[in-house]
Amino acid sequence: MTAIAPVLTLDRVQVGYRSPDGGTRVLIEGLDLSLHPGEIVGLWGRSGTGKSSLIRHLAGLTIPLAGRIRYRSPDGGLDGDLGGFAAEALARYRREHLGYVDQSCELIGELSALDNAAIWVHGGPVAGSPRDALDTVRTQLERLGLGHRLGAPASRLSGGEAQRVAIVRALAKHPHLVVADEPTGHLDATTAREVIALLREHAQAGSAILVASHDPLVHATVDRAVRVGED
Repeated sequence: MTAIAPVLTLDRVQVGYRSPDGGTRVLIEGLDLSLHPGEIVGLWGRSGTGKSSLIRHLAGLTIPLAGRIRYRSPDGGLDGDLGGFAAEALARYRREHLGYVDQSCELIGELSALDNAAIWVHGGPVAGSPRDALDTVRTQLERLGLGHRLGAPASRLSGGEAQRVAIVRALAKHPHLVVADEPTGHLDATTAREVIALLREHAQAGSAILVASHDPLVHATVDRAVRVGED
């Protein structure tokens, strides 16, 4: 696996925040990490150790205090440091290359569960025909127990239902890289296993996946783990 070039490389990345008085609190110091196609990496650590902040850095939403985060697509079509990407390149990274699952899910309330999950099918990059892509999205939602909620507005979904929709949405474009923050946090064990199996299938298809989680089920299935904030 290590013979395959990484899609994401972290070089001495420092995660933390600056306080109003001008001071800096460092949560993760000098993190080195490479993510390769085909693997699932777990990110472990107690609450408050910077895992969610790191996930947001990898999603291109914020920048670390120090260090470099380099993305290189398998075909070499997009290559560079996230912090140095122009707005257009960063938008392309998030639109075409990244599958991002945030704890808040960020669904569009007036759209149905199916339309939220298929947002990239309707207006973004997907492999194959839109009809086939939509069928795949529908099948994955049904697989995660949402067959009866396809038409429900996102504003009426429970936390666990919204989380499942967000996961399917992130995977619908078959991204090169998936970063997920507690993707099974609101799910029962049976559904969590299905989510993990779905992530594994995408890894086997070539995605590189990083999952921040406290879930023992996730801990038991990753290929390797990175611990942050440990004594």
